[in-house]
Amino acid sequence: MKPNPITKLASRIDSLLAEGRATRADILDLMRCIRIALEHEGLGATLPTLHLYCDWLQHPALDRNKSGWNVLKRLNEALILHGANKNTHEVISAVSSCLNLGSLRREMGLLFAMHSISNALTDSFRNWKSLLGVLLNELSQHPIRLIDEKGNIKPGAQKLHSQMIQRRLDAGFRPDLAPLAFYFTDQTAEPAAPGRPPGIYWNVVLKQDGPYTAQLNGVLVMDEVPSAFVRP
Repeated sequence: MKPNPITKLASRIDSLLAEGRATRADILDLMRCIRIALEHEGLGATLPTLHLYCDWLQHPALDRNKSGWNVLKRLNEALILHGANKNTHEVISAVSSCLNLGSLRREMGLLFAMHSISNALTDSFRNWKSLLGVLLNELSQHPIRLIDEKGNIKPGAQKLHSQMIQRRLDAGFRPDLAPLAFYFTDQTAEPAAPGRPPGIYWNVVLKQDGPYTAQLNGVLVMDEVPSAFVRP
């Protein structure tokens, strides 16, 4: 008889907390256990951000996932709202907020609370930052995209792409710069440079024409400050 996914998830978290440290393999296995638990409990629609990130980890690229495509839709909206803003920090923060990392933490904590699982991973700033670092490093190899390998809009994404273009036209922005793809890059080990601190960077592909690619990038800003956590 297979163990209940919730029981297995609780046991996995208890083991991590008892060890007091977690490897990359531990974190990825934890996310796998969470994905199985979500599917077993039918909670994908209730915890959509958590479900998205679990799916994202399982695929080399999210190019047929509507929840993933909605990230690009949010990015398009953020770039419209802040496109004329000369405050670079505000633009970086607006784009970073489209990744819903705060919602990811809250939904993970809700899943744990629903099943009386320890929330030490989500309530502690240090624990959450460590988990997020591994997660985003892994996702640096997993783009979200509306386009195929040749740069063509995928058939299932054409309606959404048209809506994004129309939204830009209505707002008075160039229609040919709607986001086509998104990916993370891990530059935490890179030396600091003026205006380019080490960290996890987001990258938004705006135009792809043969070998030429126009994109916007910036360092990821967490949308929660340490004081938002119960534990340090």
